[in-house]
Amino acid sequence: MSGSVVNISGDAILTATSRLFSGNEGSVITITGGTWSHDPSAYVDTENYIVTPNEDDTWSVTAKE
Repeated sequence: MSGSVVNISGDAILTATSRLFSGNEGSVITITGGTWSHDPSAYVDTENYIVTPNEDDTWSVTAKE
């Protein structure tokens, strides 16, 4: 079975024990926007998007200009 592709462009809440996605080998997860309760950097294309820590202990993902 081939891997999955998951694109997330809106807000989500991640807890310390939650897993964003558990897919098959070759699965791709990309976050392209939103406000997150945990640092989503591992899932963000940092060449095209910025992860910014917020004062309320969340992180925002926005497109680079």
